[in-house]
Amino acid sequence: MPHHLRRRSSSRKFSNINKNKVFHQKIIKTVNKLSKRSYVKSKYRNRSRNNKRLINMSSPKPFRLPTHFWHCKRFHMITKYKYRLPFCTTSKTYRPVHKNMKSSVVVQDISYLSTLKITGPFHQIKSIFLNHINFVKDIQPCIEYLVLFYRLLLNPNSLLGPIRIAFIEVINCEACVLLWCHPIITDNIINALRESTSKHDLKVTLIDGLARLRFVGPLSMRLLSNIFIDEDSSVDNKPCESLSKCPVSPYDFPTSKIFGLTFDSSKLNKKHGSIYAREELEFHSPNKNDVDRLISGSLSTILEILCKPCSNTSSIKAAALIVLNNDMEQCNKPLENVSIQELNSGVDVIFNSIHATAILNCCVINGSCVGGLREYLTIARDSF
Repeated sequence: MPHHLRRRSSSRKFSNINKNKVFHQKIIKTVNKLSKRSYVKSKYRNRSRNNKRLINMSSPKPFRLPTHFWHCKRFHMITKYKYRLPFCTTSKTYRPVHKNMKSSVVVQDISYLSTLKITGPFHQIKSIFLNHINFVKDIQPCIEYLVLFYRLLLNPNSLLGPIRIAFIEVINCEACVLLWCHPIITDNIINALRESTSKHDLKVTLIDGLARLRFVGPLSMRLLSNIFIDEDSSVDNKPCESLSKCPVSPYDFPTSKIFGLTFDSSKLNKKHGSIYAREELEFHSPNKNDVDRLISGSLSTILEILCKPCSNTSSIKAAALIVLNNDMEQCNKPLENVSIQELNSGVDVIFNSIHATAILNCCVINGSCVGGLREYLTIARDSF
């Protein structure tokens, strides 16, 4: 085909054009594209690489309370102390104020507190805590103390924060100490204790899977006895059953005392508004023998149940540690018009976290209110 006819024929049939010329034209087109390409910033060119870097640099996901799903349906949740915590209720008509704390019970989930367990010889534990806590000589077993923890007690600038400490058992010179601290200072406290216990035969372990509910109000003991004591209770819970028939105050017990209870997780009592039913109450002071029998029980079996990882809610035997908040010397007194004694008195219940939602539901059914961080930061007491 002559040259003057090649272009017209190739427009109708592309196979008539010379292959070498096609390849040459493709090269020219790619060169023209590269020369006429607009400038793109490195921010957009490296977008995929930057996104991967940001994902690695971003903070980890916050932890959740064992009652997270119960709270997130009813409360505004905020991220604080490395946790998703309930702040205030979504219902504007419901707000547990100091009136509820003064007349009934308000429940708060403070399971974000970290639990440490220290086991070993009693004299070694006591000598180690002399370097970290301001008073150790006056500590008695089965009583919880709110103290300040220092990295070194001689250096006042090494203060880490407040902790709650309790010598649970002292048997044959062997002690078991439970320590509750804020999640922000947990790593610092563990490092300080492991440095000081490196030369001793002591074990410092972090216990996971524990929940801690705080009952505040004059009817907190009434709520506790209504939930955990069954009508067909065993012989061990007979003193608790007799205490549930009269209005018991936390101040009828020794200050900051710790005792244990065993309960059936499948038979928690659900009686609507039982803490306000005054027809069943016998208005008399509790029997001192029943109080002593309840306090004097051994805590070894309860600690074994609590330290075991529990993965089944149908387990018959469950245990709880009861901590009484009735020490008036440790209470702050910023409010003058409100009864400080009623606002700060209460009970802390410690149990396996797998039972947390069931116990919280029982508290609400029996007549208690549930509060968030707003109520405890602005009205009664600190979140710790």
